[in-house]
Amino acid sequence: MKRFILLVVCSVFLATSAWAIPVKFQWNASTGAVAGYKLHQGTVSGTYTSSQDVPGTGTTGTMEMDPVASRYVAATAYDAAKRESAFSNEILCHPVVVTSNTGGLVSPNGSFFVQQGRSVTLMVTPSTGNRILTVKVDGNPIEAPYTITNVSKRTTVDVQFDLLPPGAPSMLDLVQQISATLDRIDEKLATLIDLK
Repeated sequence: MKRFILLVVCSVFLATSAWAIPVKFQWNASTGAVAGYKLHQGTVSGTYTSSQDVPGTGTTGTMEMDPVASRYVAATAYDAAKRESAFSNEILCHPVVVTSNTGGLVSPNGSFFVQQGRSVTLMVTPSTGNRILTVKVDGNPIEAPYTITNVSKRTTVDVQFDLLPPGAPSMLDLVQQISATLDRIDEKLATLIDLK
């Protein structure tokens, strides 16, 4: 069996606790008589402390990973006699742990993994009557759009919502005001064009 490449990884699977969460992996098929694959993980490069058997010739599999620490992941193929290939390329996946108070929705939320160097954008939506108070990544405030770029370590995100002050317009009110203003501008432009 020849070596193969572990590809698109760390698909987002959400979890609501700090226990192990399922993470989906994808790889290029190995050449030769493949009976299955094994996904291997560990917290030290090249040292894998657990594995997940993925029988068959498919090119995707799921392995549970604990979001307490970053994980190195590699795969092997095996034949009917359980002889394993050399390891695939190794990838590094970092946990991102998102928490929020009540008053809105954050997606994705909970715990998930992101491959080294990739980015993730959070959709932060306050509920009616609420506003976004703060979005902090590793304790540092960030502004919209809420994108965490070049993920390179375990990352925590804390989103806080707050009630709108009395009399303050909601986001829906602002959108409706902007829409009405744009409609008036369109009407005036149409009138100006008709005059020519």
